[in-house]
Amino acid sequence: MDYDHQDLLNYDYLYLVRVLGSDIYLSKCVKFVLKLTLTFHTTLLVVQLYFFLQAPSTTLLINYGPAFLQICYADFTILNLLWRGQLAKEIMSVIDLWEIDSAGEETKRRIIRESRRINMFVTINVILMMTWATSHVVCHDPTETVFVRHTIHLLFPRLATFLVVLFNLTTFVAGVATMAHPFQMIYVTQHVTFQMYMCKILIEELSSYTTLEEKLIYDEDYQDLTKLRLKCLIKRHSDFIRWRDNTLLIIKNLMIPFTLGAIVITTSIALSLLQDVISYRSYLLVVCVLLTITSLISAGHHLEDEFHGLWPKQEFATVSHAVKVLVFYCFSGWIFSGMMLYLLSTYVETTNSVCINCAVVFVEGINFVYSFSLFLANLNDIVHLTKKFGEPRDLASFKKRQNKLMKFLYVNSVGGLLGYSAWSYLEEPTCRRTSFDQYRRETCGVLVPIWVPFSLDNPFVKNVVLVAQTFHIVLSLMCAITATCFIIACIDLITLKMQHLNENLESVKELPQEQKKDKLVWCVNYHVHIIG
Repeated sequence: MDYDHQDLLNYDYLYLVRVLGSDIYLSKCVKFVLKLTLTFHTTLLVVQLYFFLQAPSTTLLINYGPAFLQICYADFTILNLLWRGQLAKEIMSVIDLWEIDSAGEETKRRIIRESRRINMFVTINVILMMTWATSHVVCHDPTETVFVRHTIHLLFPRLATFLVVLFNLTTFVAGVATMAHPFQMIYVTQHVTFQMYMCKILIEELSSYTTLEEKLIYDEDYQDLTKLRLKCLIKRHSDFIRWRDNTLLIIKNLMIPFTLGAIVITTSIALSLLQDVISYRSYLLVVCVLLTITSLISAGHHLEDEFHGLWPKQEFATVSHAVKVLVFYCFSGWIFSGMMLYLLSTYVETTNSVCINCAVVFVEGINFVYSFSLFLANLNDIVHLTKKFGEPRDLASFKKRQNKLMKFLYVNSVGGLLGYSAWSYLEEPTCRRTSFDQYRRETCGVLVPIWVPFSLDNPFVKNVVLVAQTFHIVLSLMCAITATCFIIACIDLITLKMQHLNENLESVKELPQEQKKDKLVWCVNYHVHIIG
């Protein structure tokens, strides 16, 4: 390896991922198609929402809500592609990619092997999404899009056939567009992971000499080579840190929108699973979503393992921590899904809703206890960020901002839930009349129908159940909000500490020569503290 001048990457082995995730959306022709799809879908969404609000119905919500929400998510991704089409390029602009043979043939073969696996996964995922889109075109009158076709026939009766065909064709565009951002994240994380493979080889070569240790002190060639290696190593570590900071800076404003998008797509899947007859297209969509989420989590934690693995003494602890965090996020997702199903099952007008609610409560309770225990077990890894090395300059404003955020989330979430509970209690007479008129077996006066081994006809017992349900969801909300605020606070605190470190590095220039060494050592330890 040439430690002074590394060859930069000439051939991109993740070219397919880059094309499907970014490059294809940069051409004017594709942008025009995206804009056309966005305009067409937005018009349909507005009209569908108008008709639904004219005569809201639980049946319409469950049967046709999934397609509506999926179109919403697709339009969101298309809008983001038009706005930030070069997201991957912006993230990778601060780091140079070395040629994959820079660290030897063994590392090169490993990178090629993993690149092929990633390309194969991307191909399979695109094929599945295309199959899902094709099923809408091939299937005669698919039930999910009945409301869409009905809306088109009402608005444009003469052009209805053409517009229905156009809508079916836009499902291909929307399907591929929804996969763009996951592919972009996989592309950037895997490329940096490959670069870390090569950086590890550089670290290992620091101890590759077999000469007696006492002779190395007087070996000028060895000293020069070691100096060059250390210089290259420090520069590469700085590149990785700069890439991480640049990535956080770029995507921090996209986290909340994509979180809301995840909620939308999860809600659409939940509604699909509550239908009387679940189509194979719903199962196909679930498989695509699960594959995408799993790949993103795997890519992210693989990158985290490699990043922390550059410091060998922390390697085992890092792998253990990554597994804990992975399990925590998975079970947190189950908590969210359980809460969504718990609330959505209110609108299921069948006796099966009682069984669904009881099963969801049981599973969600187990996941809540386990995930919250994992969160408490990892508190030490989070709290250590607030120790030693002094306080950042803006720490006071940081605390005020976090306190306001937590109060806002707590008040809105808990207040909204309590308001919903009060509405359920006060709406009981109306609910009873509606259930009687429509011949439904609906349990009124509680949040959702749930089986209990006693009668709910007694008002006192029913109020106890209502309070228990409210407390149950409040407890889950507290857990989710606390974990979310803690993660946000940690990210902001790391940013503050990086700013604090930069301020101390800039102050080194003004110190006397004899104090610079101690200050630089302090800065290096501070840097390791932030990363670790």
